[in-house]
Amino acid sequence: MLQSKAQILVSLSGIDETVAQMTHARQTYPATKILWNHQFVDIFYDTPDGDRYLDFTHFDDVIINQ
Repeated sequence: MLQSKAQILVSLSGIDETVAQMTHARQTYPATKILWNHQFVDIFYDTPDGDRYLDFTHFDDVIINQ
């Protein structure tokens, strides 16, 4: 991928439930930004009460797979 200067294009579409309107997002990732053998940190956590929350402070954090 590096030699050919390849890129990955991600395109998402969805509905904004607040205004019932379509929304679109597009992002390009060059090969130099792709982290091989990594995974995203789990941002879900459960409380002792059984509630489930998202911790967006770790949204972009990754760890290396062994």
